[in-house]
Amino acid sequence: MYFKTVWGFSGTDEQKDLQKEQLRDVLTKLGADVTIDDVDLDGEKAFVITIES
Repeated sequence: MYFKTVWGFSGTDEQKDLQKEQLRDVLTKLGADVTIDDVDLDGEKAFVITIES
């Protein structure tokens, strides 16, 4: 079973990358198998997050 969603974060590219890492770390500590891929959504940096269990 898996859950997939698209997220965007505000801030600089460095802040967005940090938020992405923090989200991955939290979900991993909760036992999820997490994949986060960068995507371009109409010129905005976004992330496709897939959580498998």
